[in-house]
Amino acid sequence: MTVNTSTIHFHLITPCFSSGANQEKAEIRGPSIRGQLRWWFRALGGTAEEEQSIFGTIHGGRDGKEPRSSSVRVRVSHVQGPRKDNQNLDDMGIKLREFQGYFLWPLRKNRRGRYYPRGKTFPSFTLNLNHRPLVGGKELPRQTLLAFALLGTLGSRSRRGYGSLWPQSITFNGEDVPIPQTLEELQGLLEEILPKDFTVLALVREPGKTWDEDEALNICAESLRAFRCHKASQWGKDDHDVPYSQDSTQVYRPALGLPLTQRYRNGKTFKTSKPGVNRWASPLLFKIVRLQQGFMPLGIFCNHMVMKKDTLLSVEGREGEAREVRLSLDLWEAMQDPGRVSAILERSHGGRFFGKNRVLCKRLY
Repeated sequence: MTVNTSTIHFHLITPCFSSGANQEKAEIRGPSIRGQLRWWFRALGGTAEEEQSIFGTIHGGRDGKEPRSSSVRVRVSHVQGPRKDNQNLDDMGIKLREFQGYFLWPLRKNRRGRYYPRGKTFPSFTLNLNHRPLVGGKELPRQTLLAFALLGTLGSRSRRGYGSLWPQSITFNGEDVPIPQTLEELQGLLEEILPKDFTVLALVREPGKTWDEDEALNICAESLRAFRCHKASQWGKDDHDVPYSQDSTQVYRPALGLPLTQRYRNGKTFKTSKPGVNRWASPLLFKIVRLQQGFMPLGIFCNHMVMKKDTLLSVEGREGEAREVRLSLDLWEAMQDPGRVSAILERSHGGRFFGKNRVLCKRLY
């Protein structure tokens, strides 16, 4: 089934750092949503040629033809709810040592506009899409819109769960689409939407317990810190020691994105990167969903977007020090093991913080 018209009424259930040219002013923009739709289309297996036929291109297609206009019209309306402009961590009352400070460290100095939940009031907006396929062009798949509606996020730090969207109503071609209310219903939709190279994990409190939206973000931050930080995990410690250990020939954390910059107490800084590549976006997405059980944190692993095992990487210091290492996927694979996630969280600072409310990891897909 393809979609020609759709209307989705969204709530922003976590703080959203979305803006336009002025990044200090909060704004929900159609081009940002179109960019997310493009990303989900590619992530679900769409080819570059198909993407260009739907979303257009200013550079011309690979076939050498003229630039194409987008056949998808995006309109955002009825934007409302709590917002503040010109915000950094201090303005938000978040300390770097706190859970969300780990996710939001770029905002310790940078300022952004943000939409944010306040009590039971959530920022909201309406998204209207119209798609008129070009002659011979690809139609926008229903799975792309469903993936964005259920798993999508917006704005800066969106891969860390910020700007998590949750639909209040979805209409595709005049037909109302049921919104999942339980983990089981969400799991059924994920099986319909996602290809096999995705893994989706949920972080669940013991039966009868629920998260609020802040706690859901906190446990996402703690789960990443517990696996990644050099003070919390052996993978992190090994990567931290690489610049000073000639015996170390592999690294782990670059599987979660590059470049990776490490600063040391002696004043030195080392950067791990892939030669010829400026940036490798994280193939791990955090997302908060809202179900009857409460707010539920998800980890979405895009296995087809991770660098290949044994990829050659460079570790370079500012004073010219450099060495080559290779990528191990041990950390990446461990983070997709529900048993290991549950055990590591139980031992972590987050496990102590959440006390008797045990955190269990469940595989949804």
